[in-house]
Amino acid sequence: MHLKIIEDKYSLALQTKIRSRNTDKEEIRDALIKMGQKIGIDIVSENMLEETEVSTPMDQIFQGYSFCNSVNLVYSTKDDYEFFAKGMSLAIPNSMQGYFDFQGVRGPDALTQPVRAASHPTINPGTIVDTVVIAKAVLATGCTAISLTKNIMSKFQPKNVIIASSFYSQLGIRELITEIPNIKFIYTVGKADTLNEDGMLLPGVGNLDSRLLG
Repeated sequence: MHLKIIEDKYSLALQTKIRSRNTDKEEIRDALIKMGQKIGIDIVSENMLEETEVSTPMDQIFQGYSFCNSVNLVYSTKDDYEFFAKGMSLAIPNSMQGYFDFQGVRGPDALTQPVRAASHPTINPGTIVDTVVIAKAVLATGCTAISLTKNIMSKFQPKNVIIASSFYSQLGIRELITEIPNIKFIYTVGKADTLNEDGMLLPGVGNLDSRLLG
């Protein structure tokens, strides 16, 4: 497993915008979509491109890159589905989205909470899923991401699993690595947050789900 920390100023500016208590819900939604798309572009650049050769309209041969034709899934919780995960899906070729709903439960309870609802893309029988990207905007203790990832791996048996998050803790990363050692990459943004006694990130983003609802 490799940890990829994204630290370009554009991503950090989006992260700062989402953190600010003065950012309204529409701005948060827009920033989460853009953040998902930015991380998605980095994932594609490093994992889903291949060298190719094409002929131009000027009858010239051009050496470049093409997007892989593999089937890729972007999965999230229901709360991340329309924003962070949506942005990621916009960047990832041949991607389809799905989600699991854990009834808003977080922390260790998420590991045993039954799935209340799920949405899965239509995939033809026998189709090989190359990569599943787990899009989790906030990765605090890691428990929800672990439960989400295990459900997806059981359902689709993908060749590769990538975790992507914008706000995270070192504990969340360690828990993921311990519980799911065959994760290919974990993509995060900037420095890790700390955790308070309630399992909330500091400096954090507060309750992001509530902020998205205004």
